[in-house]
Amino acid sequence: MTERLIITGNGFDLAHGLKTSYKDFYEQIPIEVKSSWEELLCNFKIDTDNWYSFEELIDKLSLEWYFKYFIDSVENDKKKEEILNKQIQKINLLFLEMTSCLYNYLDNIDELSIIENENIKNAIQPSDFVISFNYTKFAQNYSDNVYYIHGSLDEKHIVLGYKQREANPTGILAEATVFDKKKLREQLNFRRYLIGIGLSEKAIETEIAEFNSHVSCMFSGRGGYLFDYSPSLNEEFINYNTKWYEEKSWSTFNRFRKADPIIYPCLLDEQLRNERLQQISKIINDYGEINNFLPAPICMNIDFTNVKELIILGHSLEADEELIVDIINELDNLEKIKLFVYSGEDYSNKISFLNNVSDRNVEIVYY
Repeated sequence: MTERLIITGNGFDLAHGLKTSYKDFYEQIPIEVKSSWEELLCNFKIDTDNWYSFEELIDKLSLEWYFKYFIDSVENDKKKEEILNKQIQKINLLFLEMTSCLYNYLDNIDELSIIENENIKNAIQPSDFVISFNYTKFAQNYSDNVYYIHGSLDEKHIVLGYKQREANPTGILAEATVFDKKKLREQLNFRRYLIGIGLSEKAIETEIAEFNSHVSCMFSGRGGYLFDYSPSLNEEFINYNTKWYEEKSWSTFNRFRKADPIIYPCLLDEQLRNERLQQISKIINDYGEINNFLPAPICMNIDFTNVKELIILGHSLEADEELIVDIINELDNLEKIKLFVYSGEDYSNKISFLNNVSDRNVEIVYY
């Protein structure tokens, strides 16, 4: 069993001579898409020198839209609300189109242009686990165990969005959180589940269309999936759950570990399922039962307790802060961290980030 865990970000692809940066992509994006993007940012007075910082900017744009919507709602200005509702539809559709453009751009990158990197080759063994934050498959040139945490070109589905906000404004609308990576990863996990049970592409799209409302509910103030039990059954359900949690004392959520399912008495279990199936599809119900109707854990099939060495290749760290922190916190037996950097790169922020998460020394390695 390998004792090394590798995390790769876009710098990994760039180190192989691939033009996979958002800046490279932005220079090739269709002019009408680029113009619409820049116009939206200007309309919402979002200052930026980097039009291509997509993930950061969709976060700012969504929040700015919500603040305007909230003000107009308080003022009861229905006309402005209607205009803003059309604007958020335009924002979300445009960003979906940009995601599609990014997929097509990366899918057409010439694999023959790869430049081998000896330092990377010496750092990774075929048996090492790799968590790739990239969409390309080039990490498979080095390892047989690659997990694509944000989707991949081969899957024809990629996650492009913003990292977890420190705090969402109270009552924020689902329309302003469409590109929250937590939501996008949940949708990706469900898609992978549907593929795993052999559904056709048409059936997959039908299930996902319904599942999206449950994703919105899961990450709202309400939580859980979008269904309701009858009052008497709901009371019995809540009482049983409360007792279960008190006896088991397990956490309701861990990003990488699946919690034990709640085992209901047969009659109660059957009644709960029957009422759910009147409101949601059987496939969504089955998936929900597997995950206790909570956000699904990220199951990478990695034994974190066995990892003694963490190697970070080309990830900015802050872009996926919550995930990186959680991964490192899982590494109970970690002994050392290696950080790959470019000559002349200012990596002080990365060192500070790692020092705040782990007390292990960070060894600098140059590409």
